[in-house]
Amino acid sequence: MMFKAAAALSLLPLAFASPQLYGPAPGPAPAPTTSSSSAASSASSSSNQMIVQVGLNGGLGFTPSDITAPVGTAVTFVFGASIQHSVTQSSFADPCTPLSNGFDSGLTIDTTFTVNVTDASTPVYFFCKFPTHCGLGMVGTINAPSSGNGSNSAFASAATAIGSNEQTVADNGPKTGGVGAIATAPPSSGTSVSSAPTSSSSSSSSSGSSSGASSVVLNTGLALAGVVAGVFTLAL
Repeated sequence: MMFKAAAALSLLPLAFASPQLYGPAPGPAPAPTTSSSSAASSASSSSNQMIVQVGLNGGLGFTPSDITAPVGTAVTFVFGASIQHSVTQSSFADPCTPLSNGFDSGLTIDTTFTVNVTDASTPVYFFCKFPTHCGLGMVGTINAPSSGNGSNSAFASAATAIGSNEQTVADNGPKTGGVGAIATAPPSSGTSVSSAPTSSSSSSSSSGSSSGASSVVLNTGLALAGVVAGVFTLAL
């Protein structure tokens, strides 16, 4: 009888080591996706809006500076509170000179300025008209060719080639209108922009992992109960 009990107890490690009975141990749940309501940490807020940070962290640039956006997209430029900048439309041929019928935010600070894409086939070129900023490469594009003549990189190179020879542009305030993208209002106060909705896929995956873990624990408990019952049966 004691031999039978010992033999049954020796089966316990096999019961817990059998992946065919209980399946593999669940992996860790994926980290949840987070989102921010701050424009300073969000690249885009929805499928029809793109946020561009102007002078992020005190730098001289647009983030992102090479924008691809379909017709109907509202491209919103978010100006920080450290130094004045502008979003002034220009042309590839003359990067640091305002386009006569282009949009212009004017030199501004701690505001947002939006242009709406009206023609995705027309490249839109823009720069900051604060003195020296364009010559230092503070330029950007919307729907420019991906490479070659007219591309974002070629436009930036043309601006930096001007360098210290950049002509100072008078600031006459904001200007609506534009070519390829149109501004319908001057900059508005405040830089808060809503962020993109958070996908529910991450939470679903986490729930699935938890359910799988619970199932394995339950099956293991049932198996243990069965083995213990077998031990007592053999002992009797």
